[in-house]
Amino acid sequence: MALRFGMFEDSFMGKYFAEGGYEQRWNSISKGTRWQTGVCGGEISLENNDQLNFLSPTGLYGYTFEKTAAKYHISFVICNAVTDSKYGTSARVKQASLSTGYRYVVKRCVTDGTKTRLLVSNEGIAPIYRDAYFAIGDVRSETSLQALLPNEEIWIEIAALPSSDGQNIKIVSDYILPQQEIQFEANLESTDSITGIPAYLKEKSYDNTIFNLSGQQILHPQKGINIIGGRKIIVR
Repeated sequence: MALRFGMFEDSFMGKYFAEGGYEQRWNSISKGTRWQTGVCGGEISLENNDQLNFLSPTGLYGYTFEKTAAKYHISFVICNAVTDSKYGTSARVKQASLSTGYRYVVKRCVTDGTKTRLLVSNEGIAPIYRDAYFAIGDVRSETSLQALLPNEEIWIEIAALPSSDGQNIKIVSDYILPQQEIQFEANLESTDSITGIPAYLKEKSYDNTIFNLSGQQILHPQKGINIIGGRKIIVR
């Protein structure tokens, strides 16, 4: 079973499937770890009209879509008639889709003045199945995100510095179209965070004045925490 194929169920969220009818067969392949290397997905069968209600917040057959997707590490689901259901609103479809696949969060960002290190976690339910890299401008990290499993984190180093507004930090991949992007969250403040760069980096502009934690202006960064351009920067 060394082949890196994925898993697919054409009656996903069906009564038999939701109640664990295929669980033994699904997990018998690679001892339940197939999802770590092969993408898993499903299709909503239209043979029974009640399956159109698979996005009901209260669940279908006692199981919510989010809970079932997490159990089988689902990255995609096919259902052409989802809008025929009263639960198939744009908001609900978006909510459900965000509960599948990977979800990258930048938890820390530090620099020594020549390179940047990011502490990245995967808070989704599956990995990404192609190489993807954090990058600053045209400089990408040498560490792929492909091996980052759910509930794991990794330090990533990039031989470049972010711009003052942080807009040049991104995730790049040779397997997506030029108009596509891989989004991420950046929880770098104790306050609110948004997809991409923290809001304070977008809403404010600073010069490169340097302060220490006491609020005193200094000429050069010192070892430890400095306030540079309105951001806390750790110099080691």
